Amino acid sequence: MQNDSRKSYPFTVDFYNKQNWVNPQVLNPPAVGKFLDEQTQFQAQTAQQAAQMLTPAQLQAYEQNQAAVRQMMKMQLSSLIQMSGGG
Repeated sequence: MQNDSRKSYPFTVDFYNKQNWVNPQVLNPPAVGKFLDEQTQFQAQTAQQAAQMLTPAQLQAYEQNQAAVRQMMKMQLSSLIQMSGGG
């Protein structure tokens, strides 16, 4: 369900598609920042959907996991930008 939702979400640049990780035309700080903002919005939508099925404790754990995923993506993309000389 979430994977299908993510594939249909209109990310400006979809960094879930790892081919974009090596594309110098899109691997830059503004594009990564936009992606992280959009990722936050997407995850908020999925959390709202999940809230209908989860207990409050489960929802809190789910949202903590989402925040960890965002942080991991931010670190990975920032590192890629630095390694490519774009940062």
